[in-house]
Amino acid sequence: MTIGEKLKRYPAFNEYQAALQHPSRCLTPGPLKSCITESDLWGLPRVRSGGFALTYKLYDGESTWALRCFHKHVPDREERYQCINKYIQTAKTEYLENIYYVREGINIKGNAYPITFMRWVEGETLETYVIRHLDDTNTLNDLTQKFCQLVYDLESRKLTHGDLSHQNIMIKNDKLVLVDYDGMNVPAMRQKISCEIGNPHFQHPGRDETLFNLTTDRFSSI
Repeated sequence: MTIGEKLKRYPAFNEYQAALQHPSRCLTPGPLKSCITESDLWGLPRVRSGGFALTYKLYDGESTWALRCFHKHVPDREERYQCINKYIQTAKTEYLENIYYVREGINIKGNAYPITFMRWVEGETLETYVIRHLDDTNTLNDLTQKFCQLVYDLESRKLTHGDLSHQNIMIKNDKLVLVDYDGMNVPAMRQKISCEIGNPHFQHPGRDETLFNLTTDRFSSI
């Protein structure tokens, strides 16, 4: 367990921002050390905020990665991600990308903190894709069929994503790809509760952390 996990205090937003201006100095995974961080209009690292993590886009000229830096503590996060990554590597589905958990992935002010990273999914979110095709009935019908097939496949594999929202479903080369696996449940996991309940606008009003089973995604899917 790292110092950061013992303290249960994660770096503040501005601390991550400062560190990720120089990935080679703060990141430990080899594939990320030679990368640069995508910048915003002010030249600062561009960040996409989430309920549990900050997501950054890193690239080295050949590969592009999605780096997630956590700002909330989950006691069994490592165990969860070990199960998730093992499942994804074995299942080899088209809609899940390999994700890597690194216990001491980023160093900030002498302390090491966990990260995850995965290939950046080049595409557009379900939200922007639907908006762009509002007048294209055939495309939307085709999208509906693909989404239904995805939902059926998830249930047949006894797999739940946990946060099926319009921002976590990507369209890449006309195929659906899921991102953000923090709340995922795979068959090998023994956890009884979810570590998050996802985007509240896509969850049943009565959902809480205890709903962590095969039915978790049903309301979101509908």
